[in-house]
Amino acid sequence: MKMRLAVLTGVVGAAMAVGMAMFTTHPASAQSFDFANCATIITAGAACPNVDSGLSSLTYKDTGPGTFHVVADGFSPPGTPTNLFVKFTGTDPGVETGLGLTKNLPDHEITAADLVNIDLSGIGEKLASADLALESIQPGEGFKACLGNTVGQLGGVDCMTFTNPPSGMEQDVLFNNAADLAANPVIGITALTGDVLIASSLDVALAVPEPGSIALLGTALVGLMLVRRRQSA
Repeated sequence: MKMRLAVLTGVVGAAMAVGMAMFTTHPASAQSFDFANCATIITAGAACPNVDSGLSSLTYKDTGPGTFHVVADGFSPPGTPTNLFVKFTGTDPGVETGLGLTKNLPDHEITAADLVNIDLSGIGEKLASADLALESIQPGEGFKACLGNTVGQLGGVDCMTFTNPPSGMEQDVLFNNAADLAANPVIGITALTGDVLIASSLDVALAVPEPGSIALLGTALVGLMLVRRRQSA
């Protein structure tokens, strides 16, 4: 009987540990990143804004608690690093503000020869969705965005192609498959025709505990109560 109780206690303890780990709380269920906000760049030596950043990789902290990080990387062609350019022309609607590449004069935007990756793995939490906006879209222009797991590549998961979207408007690119985001946390963006700019905003939603996690925790608590009753009997 003592051995049975010890085994049951161990199982319950393990279940409780798993349940509590999956029930971790966060300061907020969503976090935002602003690619045009120089104050959120934590990479040392980055020049910003409206000049060559001097770097092909920039790490940003979120605009909230500042505890979550994403990394932007520029390439031209894919696999060959090229410097990023933080573009800020104001906050009014219709202005071109966001993240592009230094080499592409005069607009410093992303062309079909280029690739920019946004690596979400530094967030360190399971994601429910990632919503990225692209802007500076003109008639006849188009772009492609995919998920992948390798920086320097476009990726090939949940790809979305936009051809001739509404002119002058931001176009949201929403990835909302949590399993795909977990396995492929690197967003790849390239133009198909013309050029585009990564808009200033990236919004990510952190995953919340699944019903199964709550049920597991409840089962563990009930089992623990039963063990204690038998031990006291």
